[in-house]
Amino acid sequence: MPVESGHTVVITAADYYLGYHTALRMLESYEGHFTKCILTATHPERLKHLKDMGAQIIHVDPDNQESYEEAFKQANWIMFFPEPEAGRVQAANRAIDAMKKVNAKNVIMMSIDSCEYQHLRYVAEFKEIEDKLKQTIPDHVIVRCTFLQNMFHFQGPYVAKHHRFPMTLPEEAEFAPLHLDDAIEACTIICKDGMEKHRSETYVFTGPDKVTGPKVASALQDSIDSSKNIEYEELSRDEMKKYLCSLKDRMGEQLQSRDKHHELLRYEFMGQPTEVQVETLIEEMEYIKKGKMKRTDDLKKLTGRQGHPPEHFFSHHKEEFAPRRE
Repeated sequence: MPVESGHTVVITAADYYLGYHTALRMLESYEGHFTKCILTATHPERLKHLKDMGAQIIHVDPDNQESYEEAFKQANWIMFFPEPEAGRVQAANRAIDAMKKVNAKNVIMMSIDSCEYQHLRYVAEFKEIEDKLKQTIPDHVIVRCTFLQNMFHFQGPYVAKHHRFPMTLPEEAEFAPLHLDDAIEACTIICKDGMEKHRSETYVFTGPDKVTGPKVASALQDSIDSSKNIEYEELSRDEMKKYLCSLKDRMGEQLQSRDKHHELLRYEFMGQPTEVQVETLIEEMEYIKKGKMKRTDDLKKLTGRQGHPPEHFFSHHKEEFAPRRE
């Protein structure tokens, strides 16, 4: 059913970056699409700001199916983010079983476009979760996102210190990074249209153009207008993992931005990146290295426009990447 007055949207895993950012955007920009926003979280203390904005917070236990039922039984729409922790598939299966028990409808699962590649353990988990959802909840839509520009937040501290933009990709590897805000906009359109129009669809959202690591570094250089050149750096898998793991519980202090969203970024990244987030990000880059990523027009078909390029992301977060004064 289309979104109308009185409808409730539930966003899962709102205590992790993707769910938190989605909830923030829904509360800031799409409040007219719903009258109640419920957020599920295993760490509800991270959601104080979203609660102050009007969201209802429900504390869930990933090991307890019943803890999800309270939230899902109130939902007209569910934006389903699997929790990025160990046991992700098992926890997601319990959440889906909870949806079935309360006869939940209109579920949009946020997945990743690399999930079909079964040789990569962590990204393949999303396909397993997708299959469970398809078998259990008839009224569903799968949204697969390509590598997200928003994950570039993690590169910020490295760029600020070393003046190099790191990924594990060879210089010639191409990908089309997507801004999460564009995916969120498309999801609100799906909700507005109603499930009848989108039932059982699988959409793949990508950025507007294919780029390479050096092109991303160049876009960053242009955005921050620094006197120091920002070069691209190809790290090994182990080097990238070591760097990302070093950020856990330190993203807040590492972020240099002092604009109005700085404190929100601290909340969005609290306790992150988790080990599962790190492994998934690295595997997404492995997928890109294999040349399997394809650019699509699914986003344009829903929103009527191409998504934002990386320059848009960098222009809004330039202070995070600005070289630090020695």
